[in-house]
Amino acid sequence: MTREQYLKKLGKRIVELRIEKGLSQTQLAHACGKDPQSIERVENGKINPSIYYLSEIAKALEIPLKEILEIEILRIKTYSNVIPIIISTSPLFFPGL
Repeated sequence: MTREQYLKKLGKRIVELRIEKGLSQTQLAHACGKDPQSIERVENGKINPSIYYLSEIAKALEIPLKEILEIEILRIKTYSNVIPIIISTSPLFFPGL
């Protein structure tokens, strides 16, 4: 994964978490002492935020920092949950279904 791809995924993850908490960009910015344009740049993958900046976002979202950084882990969990369903319903594994 390139730097640009990672930053976009990181930004998308922050958007997901912010929306789950029911916050606008402006509300999140206010809660962590940043300007809305700065949050917008992070969410769009235009800047590489420091770990301190990410910890401020996590604190404002009232979540552990590791939740923001769980980008690849979530994708792997999704695949591991899909594979058993495909195998268990496939006629190749259960002839006669």
